[in-house]
Amino acid sequence: TGIVTTCFGALVLVFLAYRSRDMGTDSGSTAFARLRGRRAFVLTVVVAAVGLLGAVVAATLLGDATLLLGDVVNWLAGRSGQFTTYVLDTRVPRVAAALLAGAALAVAGAVVQAVSRNPLAEPGVLGVVSGAGVGAVTVLT
Repeated sequence: TGIVTTCFGALVLVFLAYRSRDMGTDSGSTAFARLRGRRAFVLTVVVAAVGLLGAVVAATLLGDATLLLGDVVNWLAGRSGQFTTYVLDTRVPRVAAALLAGAALAVAGAVVQAVSRNPLAEPGVLGVVSGAGVGAVTVLT
């Protein structure tokens, strides 16, 4: 995930640097940190929500055993077969855990940026990465 994030992040940073303008003031605000307008905000939220929903549906349906939406509906109603029940009983908790982990990373990133007052800050600035490493080693030990 680090390589993919780096590739996409580099493109976003180049785009933001290209769009930003030198405002010539010492106010500390940047041109790309402003909210562009209500329409842009709503469009961004809708696109993000649709993308998230698509990712959750794809993660639920695709895998070693491809399922259909009808299989999920039958599973929710308790009318699915043994195989479909087994697949969804093991797949849905993993998808939910991945969704919650992604949300936790998003919140952590927003908190780090708010605390450090740097819109480009990453968790390594506050030592979160090394702390997570220590926590992972402690859990494994």
